[in-house]
Amino acid sequence: MNQVEVLQKEASSNPLIHAVCLLFAARERARNQVTVLSLKAQMKKEGWQITDAQAREVLEFFAKMNVGKLKYDSKQRVTALVDIKIKLQSLGKAAISKDENLESFRPSIRYSELPMQRSVAVLPVPLKQTAVTSTVPVSISVAIEGKNVMFPITLNLTADKLGTLLVELHQKLSNLEG
Repeated sequence: MNQVEVLQKEASSNPLIHAVCLLFAARERARNQVTVLSLKAQMKKEGWQITDAQAREVLEFFAKMNVGKLKYDSKQRVTALVDIKIKLQSLGKAAISKDENLESFRPSIRYSELPMQRSVAVLPVPLKQTAVTSTVPVSISVAIEGKNVMFPITLNLTADKLGTLLVELHQKLSNLEG
């Protein structure tokens, strides 16, 4: 028997394996591992209350089918199915729709190492400290007798001075409220 036939036979005779295959078939994203906890949580969302032992049993079944490798904790209990070689979606579809194709799982490479040239030294160059002055329009709105009164102000400030002004204004306004 090939992998698909074993999977289909197990899914037809074991309701838990069938439910897990349905769950896998409905997945949107491929994963390179399935933990006992994540399997239990996903099954709970689908209305199944499974124990850790049942989740381990499912992962052990998929490991026997060479879908991935089992990961164990310090007490030699199965904690996850890792290094998955076959897309879980294709496993689920093969089990429930009698599809004969199993797609290989290829994790996407998100980062690529760039070659380093060790003969080139890069030294930090200190930046010139220039004070850039910006014209900052500021409006202060104050409610006086139920009406908002605006006080427009134009300031020529550096970024540091503007930051200091805003902090001081905030502190003074906080003191007025208290």
